[in-house]
Amino acid sequence: MAIFNDVDTFQELNDAIQFSKDNGEHDTINITGDSILSEQLLLINEDVGLVVNGNGCAVSGNNGKRIFFVKNGTFALDGLSFQDGKAQGTNSGVFGFEDLPSNLGISDFDFNNAVFQIQFLA
Repeated sequence: MAIFNDVDTFQELNDAIQFSKDNGEHDTINITGDSILSEQLLLINEDVGLVVNGNGCAVSGNNGKRIFFVKNGTFALDGLSFQDGKAQGTNSGVFGFEDLPSNLGISDFDFNNAVFQIQFLA
């Protein structure tokens, strides 16, 4: 299992998502500070499993970015605030799913000025 601690910037969050999808292990990302997206985060494609612990922090879509897009796998979010997520066209504002993840858990979250839409793409 890989644990990514002290994730508090867009780049650190994006890097943790990249490393987690490439390592073939169950992973945990511990967010420790608010992040503002300068571009969309990488696609989450986790074959084994990914847990994102928000620790009460916020991720902002900066009024123009989708916050998370999950392709497949086991994905869980806890204690995260979603702010200012926005997307146009077929992209989802906060979450997008290519296929329904095999196991999805979302708990203790807050949406602030974010378009909440779960979209499944065929």
